Amino acid sequence: MFDFPNSPTLNQQVVMPDGTVRQWDGTKWKAGGATATGPYLPLSGGAMSGAMTVVGNAAAALQPVPLQQLSSTLATTAPALNNVGRNVLHNGLFNVQQRGAATFSTGGVYTADRWKMDLSLDTFTVQPNVLGDSQRAQIGDEAAQNCLICQTTGNAGAASYSFISQPIENVYRLANKTVIVSFWAYSSNGLPRFSVGMRQYFGSGGSPSALVDLNAVPVSLTATATRYSVTFAMPSIIGKTVGTNGDHYNRLSFWLSSGANTNTLAGGIGVQSGNVILWGVQLEIGSVATPLEKLDPVLQLQQCQRFYSIGMINLGGYTGGGGGNASIYPFPVWMRASPTITPSFSTQTNCGSSQINSQYNGFGYQAFTVGTALGQFSLAGTFTASADL
Repeated sequence: MFDFPNSPTLNQQVVMPDGTVRQWDGTKWKAGGATATGPYLPLSGGAMSGAMTVVGNAAAALQPVPLQQLSSTLATTAPALNNVGRNVLHNGLFNVQQRGAATFSTGGVYTADRWKMDLSLDTFTVQPNVLGDSQRAQIGDEAAQNCLICQTTGNAGAASYSFISQPIENVYRLANKTVIVSFWAYSSNGLPRFSVGMRQYFGSGGSPSALVDLNAVPVSLTATATRYSVTFAMPSIIGKTVGTNGDHYNRLSFWLSSGANTNTLAGGIGVQSGNVILWGVQLEIGSVATPLEKLDPVLQLQQCQRFYSIGMINLGGYTGGGGGNASIYPFPVWMRASPTITPSFSTQTNCGSSQINSQYNGFGYQAFTVGTALGQFSLAGTFTASADL
């Protein structure tokens, strides 16, 4: 049985059982509006055919949206939807630590995945660490779990420096674009400021162009975790020559201390001692820092495994004396290039001359061993595979 609404609003419309429309004029229901024609699509599903007339203000909602307005809307809402790919950096949350959470103190090594430390003369340590509740509260994001603690004691020598960096594969990606770097940082041990710089490296092989450095921009730190941002205009690479080895990249660098030789490049921060704690590093195309992108943990790990992977082998069977035995396995993801593999064999029973070799330009690896005598053999162990830039 049909019944009108008990408390109608002015100009509210209802569709009668016969398909006609009544509209409330403030005192009574009167005929008005368009006639609703069917049939309608039932809530339980089914096909809709024929014409349907939209009643009242709903018609305006179905008008085409201008492309310019749609683009603006997408640019505003996409970051809030955490769309994949805004952050061109990997492991900006420092959750992937395939090399462990030890304290790293040697120049030229990777720490948390994709983050490399470099030093000259300085005493410099980098350590992945767990954030506490107070740091999460300062950041304002309870997804913050791990940070990177970088501690330096600056040396007065002109050639001294200490910085961490991440190379971003493919120099073409950011060429002639405005990019913005954003991150949370604070100092718990007296580092007054550090700086953010960029580099274009054109690779090796053949006759590549010389690298291009953008001088770093200094940032003043406090003892409170704060989000900072720095913008760079990346140069065009029109007319540049890229090397033939496929190892060209852009590089983001965070400088902690610098002697006279690199002080201009480091943004004039000079020789310093102290630490910086980093979390939530993002580099994206554009001039406005958007909300931090947080990829699914599986995707974060896969991004890192393209450059560095750990694995294990267990090869066994029946062998003849002096006979070769091999098996091929895929890496978790296809690596950036044919990696350098470092094996560690825990078991070599009735076999020797064991190797692990890259196959198919980084797609997989081969475990190989030579049987010592006729009978059962067993080869087991672990390995690391690095295709880092």
